Amino acid sequence: YLNGQEGLPWCAGFVSYCLKKAGYDLPYLLKARSYLKYGRRVNEPQAGDLMIFSRQGGGHIGIIEKVQGDVITTIEANVGKFPAKVKRVIYKHQPKNLIGFVKVERIK
Repeated sequence: YLNGQEGLPWCAGFVSYCLKKAGYDLPYLLKARSYLKYGRRVNEPQAGDLMIFSRQGGGHIGIIEKVQGDVITTIEANVGKFPAKVKRVIYKHQPKNLIGFVKVERIK
């Protein structure tokens, strides 16, 4: 997921990999906050949007799988203790470290 690099947090690389596989024409991004420049912020997220967080030393990102009322389910990478994994995460309340939601748009 790190596009040939090693030793980096890999949540954003995982999202880049997934977006490339889904046919999006975006640069390969390795920093979660970089996605703020390649999409449109939204207040009401939907499946397929991105959820971006602040985290000590940088950021974190997940792909929204499902929204049901106030409950948001994401698919996130680099989650948990080493060796980190790809996991489904359920948020019943908006996390305090949430930066925002981004709808990814194709770059032509």
